[in-house]
Amino acid sequence: MSNETSYKSPFAVEEINIGAKPWQIARLKTEDVAPVLALAATYTEKKIPHTRDESQSGEPRSHRLKYQKQLMGSIAEITIKTLLDRYLKNQGLADQWVVNLYDSVRTDEFRSPEGEYDIRLVSARRPDVYYEVESRSSTARDRTIAVALGKFDIIGPYESSIKKNEPLKDFYVRPLYAYLDFERRDYSPDRFQELFISGEVQLYIVGGCARRRMIEKGFAKTMAQDATEYRVVRIRDGLDIFGFLKEVSDTLRNS
Repeated sequence: MSNETSYKSPFAVEEINIGAKPWQIARLKTEDVAPVLALAATYTEKKIPHTRDESQSGEPRSHRLKYQKQLMGSIAEITIKTLLDRYLKNQGLADQWVVNLYDSVRTDEFRSPEGEYDIRLVSARRPDVYYEVESRSSTARDRTIAVALGKFDIIGPYESSIKKNEPLKDFYVRPLYAYLDFERRDYSPDRFQELFISGEVQLYIVGGCARRRMIEKGFAKTMAQDATEYRVVRIRDGLDIFGFLKEVSDTLRNS
C-alpha cells in the first residue's frame, strides 16, 4: 500500500486534521465489506461457544451482544491483516515476512485461549522470530471521526478481575468504527452487523504505535469500566496509518 490507492485496493485513504496536525487514516471501502464480513462471521460462529459470556470488565451481556462484539473484533483483525499484507508486498518484504492471523492458523477448533494472539509477523526464514500486533477496536457513536481522533486512545494491555498481567505486545494498531448518523444519538451495539452491511457504520484503521511508545507515552485509564484498567496512548500521540506502517516495515528490515 502506498499513499496512492490503487483501483483494486479495498482501502480508501483519507486525511483529517487533529487540531492543526494532518492525520492519514485508511477506510475499508463499503463495496469490499462482504468478503471480510463473511470470513469474520465464520470465525465468530466457531469461537463464540467457547468464550466467556461476560465482557472484558466482567459485566454480563446477552448472546446477541456477545456475538456482535466478537464479530467487530474479528472484522478489524482480518482488515488489519489485509492492510499489512498489501503494505509488506508494496515494500518488497512479503517474501521475507508472513502475516499470520491467529484465527486462520489455529489448530484447536477455537476451543482454547492458550497461546492466542491477534496477528503475528513471522520471519519466513526463522519461524521462531516474530512480532505480535494487537488490535483493539471501539465505535465513535456520538461524534465525528475527526473529534474521535482527538479524544480517543490506542488501547494497550489491560488488567481486570478476569485477566491479570497481560504482557506488552510489539505493536498496537487502532481500528475505529464510525457511526455516520451519530447526530441521531441512536446507535445500538446489538445492530452492529446490520449497520455495517448498510454502510451506516464504517471501519477505519487510524494508526498505532510500537511497544516503546506505549511504555513512554502510555498512561492508565479505566474507560468507564471501573473493574478494568487499560494502558493507553492518545491516538494523536501515536502514529497515523502511514507512520505506523513505516515503523513496522523499518522494524522488520532491521531484524
